Amino acid sequence: MTILSYRFDNIGQAGDSPQFAYLATNNSLAELTAPGFLNSLVAQNVPVSNTQMMLATYKNIPSSKKTQQALFSVTNNADDWSLTRVTQNIISTTSTWLGGGSATHVFNTPGITSQATGSVSMFSSTNNVYIVSAIPGNNTITVTFNANPGSFTIISYIYSVPFTG
Repeated sequence: MTILSYRFDNIGQAGDSPQFAYLATNNSLAELTAPGFLNSLVAQNVPVSNTQMMLATYKNIPSSKKTQQALFSVTNNADDWSLTRVTQNIISTTSTWLGGGSATHVFNTPGITSQATGSVSMFSSTNNVYIVSAIPGNNTITVTFNANPGSFTIISYIYSVPFTG
């Protein structure tokens, strides 16, 4: 098992959790998720913690130029430090400006599917309105308000999409 590079960052102050770590390897996904994959880092006194989420770049064929990336949680079981693939993709945006003119707006949202779960919130609008529904589709979210929200409406959404590959 070859770890080509590794680093971690604190989110907030040193010692806060969660922490985000980055790992590059030429191992396959099966090798990356094998029990004890991270033991070599721990043996070198590299700070590995079960409060870390790890973004890893890996190869299914070590000699291939093609890489893949995935998000993993760090786990410890009987002194074996391992990676468990996160099975949901998170799709979010902090705000979107609407042009007004209609009570229904379709937002292009690459990666979202009709199986996504999540929510949409409205931070402000020109008119006094509320969100009636938010329906995820293939690469879109259709948000319906009770009336035209106006031209300066700000929404935020976060959705979890089941992992497909």
